[in-house]
Amino acid sequence: MKLIVSADSLSIDKDGFWLQIVSKLKKIGFEIPYWIGLDKPSAMPQDVFFHETIDAYKLVNLYNCKKELFDIDLLTTDEYYNYLKILDRADLLGGYPFSLRDRLLKEQLTYWHSVLLDIKPDCILFSVIPHALTDYPLYLVAQKKK
Repeated sequence: MKLIVSADSLSIDKDGFWLQIVSKLKKIGFEIPYWIGLDKPSAMPQDVFFHETIDAYKLVNLYNCKKELFDIDLLTTDEYYNYLKILDRADLLGGYPFSLRDRLLKEQLTYWHSVLLDIKPDCILFSVIPHALTDYPLYLVAQKKK
């Protein structure tokens, strides 16, 4: 089974809680090709692609796969506006116009749609409720793809 892990450094305590979980999952046959977090753990397995959440703003230095557009019409109005509100936490100075917020969402959806098509995970493990710039669009795409 393939598993994508979204666990930030706040969830990785000094004992390496999430690293221990990932290690145990790998021992019982899980493949973990992708991990999203704030800081790359020093003991990160070599075969895991690590995506630092700060890279999400520009979607740079990330997983290389064929770009496949996501159909924005699959989102409900509430899902769309939830993301726009999520960006309020990142926009402390009020400089994100609607057009930028719209573009960021569409870029995130396309990115995660492409990653999921390429990796074809069986499951996504979130350490917290998806509510950030990267994990909420990942959640939305995964939910739509079931």
